[in-house]
Amino acid sequence: MLSGSDILNAALAVLPIFIMLAALLLLKIPLHLASAFAFIACLVLAPWNWGMTPDNLADALAEGIFLAFCPVIWVIFSALFTYNLSIKNGGMNILRGMLSAVSDDKSMQALLIAFAFGGFLEAVAGFGTAVAIPAGILAALGFEPLFAAILCLVSNTVPVAFGVVGVPIITLSNVSEMPLADLSLAASLQLLPLAAALPCILVFMVGGGAKKVKEALVPALLSGLAFGLIQMAAAVFLAVELAAVTGSLAAFLTLYSYCRMQPKKPVAARDAITSRQAFMSLGSYIIILALVLATSLIPQISFLKEGRFVFRHQFYIAEGGSQQSFALLTNPGTLFFIAGLAGASLYKMSLREILDALRGTTKQISHSAFAIILILCIARIMFHAGMVSYIAELLAASGPLFPAISPLLGALGTFITGSDTSSNVLFGALQRQTALQTGANAAWIVAANASGATIGKMLSLQSISIACASIHLKGAESRLLKRTAKIALIMALSLSVIVFAGNLIYPA
Repeated sequence: MLSGSDILNAALAVLPIFIMLAALLLLKIPLHLASAFAFIACLVLAPWNWGMTPDNLADALAEGIFLAFCPVIWVIFSALFTYNLSIKNGGMNILRGMLSAVSDDKSMQALLIAFAFGGFLEAVAGFGTAVAIPAGILAALGFEPLFAAILCLVSNTVPVAFGVVGVPIITLSNVSEMPLADLSLAASLQLLPLAAALPCILVFMVGGGAKKVKEALVPALLSGLAFGLIQMAAAVFLAVELAAVTGSLAAFLTLYSYCRMQPKKPVAARDAITSRQAFMSLGSYIIILALVLATSLIPQISFLKEGRFVFRHQFYIAEGGSQQSFALLTNPGTLFFIAGLAGASLYKMSLREILDALRGTTKQISHSAFAIILILCIARIMFHAGMVSYIAELLAASGPLFPAISPLLGALGTFITGSDTSSNVLFGALQRQTALQTGANAAWIVAANASGATIGKMLSLQSISIACASIHLKGAESRLLKRTAKIALIMALSLSVIVFAGNLIYPA
């Protein structure tokens, strides 16, 4: 039973988030300014109500800045740099032509690029690449830029739990001390209905008339089922590192095969692209996949993840602090940067062209990088001050109804931090402890944190900031948040029902 002081502390803890949302939605100011207001609120509340010392506050800020740059901003920068290189060398035009040649139908293009290709990018790199790159491609294909960003934000949900070669679910297993196999099965089961429904949601969003929607629902449902079932099979029988990779490839092949069987296709446009051109346009993404698989699955090069190749430092020294690490050579940002340079070499780009792309990318992400730094600093202050724990405990006080609230807690974690992995770190142990206290199925409830976190991803201010950067729309954050909030609410409530019902069927 929570006391009045606990409820008051929870209300104060959520105040910085409320300030940020109010600034975005009511005052309609850009995210980097809204996050600055929330940051100031944290600087005041943490020492005043939670007794953070100046030294602890400084340590939390240092940790937040480090986590913002390593790897979030670095990955986003590298992914956008690769994308900008492909625009300069013409590879993106070829890739756009290939994708439009598969189908000129807007619904199919959204499914192929936002859902399937975006899912692949989330699987191999994560950290915003699944929003930044597909949104740019869709905008180049003629989609209204803001709508392209919305489609990519909505799509970048289901693949997130097993994204970045399985890092979120592996981290959840570590922090909760629950078997990885149990969590992988539970999370993939929870996400299966959403995986089937997500492409159908995209089809309704694109619209185009009742007839077109009806025609597109069949391949949409098939691609969603292909993603969900293959992801589950890979997670349980193969390796969690390959779950989202194989799922997204299965979805892409399903959609591609369906489009090939249709009688009306722009054949001339497709035949005009040679195999060499197709390979070169995909070169950077083929290289990133090869690098990710090599660094994840080849034991002989595992030394690149150890010793002098990894930067380690504990920024927050007080209780609750832990050592932070950054793999210099094997993190997704470095791999993407290497793949981008390798792709540029295929096109024999000059050093001047590469440097122009570097300068353009730096300018493109400047506002977003500032917002991401503030958001990560807010997240670390809230975590170390105990503010996040008060919010979580308030939700956990629901007792028998906790299974329905459990995925919402995961979504909250991603909304605050912008990362499924970070949400799992914040709430993984709490989910297990609460499940055991309330007599729920611990593996099912802990897995719900990762599943719920996928929905919070589309509302994450970090993701929304990345989306705005990718389509060159400054100050559009509030519009993106409003347009995605309704879909997120429907998906979150659906997942709550799934988790609650599943706990009744498979209790502790």
